[in-house]
Amino acid sequence: LQQQFGLKAWWGAFVMRSEMKHLGGIVDQTYVPILRLTDDDPDRIQRDWEVVKARRDEVTFWDTPYARWKKTYANFVRELEWAFGELKPTMSERDFEDLVVHTMCGRLDEWVGWMKRGLKRLDSSGDGKGLGGDSPAAARMSAKSLAMMWPIVGDIEIRDVEDGVAVCYIPDCAMHWVVSETEAQTNAC
Repeated sequence: LQQQFGLKAWWGAFVMRSEMKHLGGIVDQTYVPILRLTDDDPDRIQRDWEVVKARRDEVTFWDTPYARWKKTYANFVRELEWAFGELKPTMSERDFEDLVVHTMCGRLDEWVGWMKRGLKRLDSSGDGKGLGGDSPAAARMSAKSLAMMWPIVGDIEIRDVEDGVAVCYIPDCAMHWVVSETEAQTNAC
């Protein structure tokens, strides 16, 4: 019951809804048009995209907060997995990484801008590096802020803080299991 309705479940549903406002359209607005332009059969791309969209799990009013998070995230990861699987063979590894990393990072940066602004407001050192500059306390606080974003990757453990750098560990990345407990996503993570 705690997993379905607890504070963490509500936070996950809220974060996922917010994230999808910035990232949700990335596949159909960015990657599918690129695929149509680069593939020899743009009609096949469109047909395959329609099949992928038809597999979306419907999020309903009656879903628990946890189910809303899981369905929304699974839909997103499934669509990324398809798009990246189609894009990889059409370009060099470097071009693929440039396209995917820059596009995703740009959108993520827009989305988490509110968190970065909040951390800068709390900056007591005035050097713009975050809470207390490079101190271990600042690194731990930044890592805890990142850990609040667990709905994106799963639980994040802060393992060590040394020289102002927090070492975080993701024991069970949600991108690998959210679509299927038995079938890992190889392209999306």
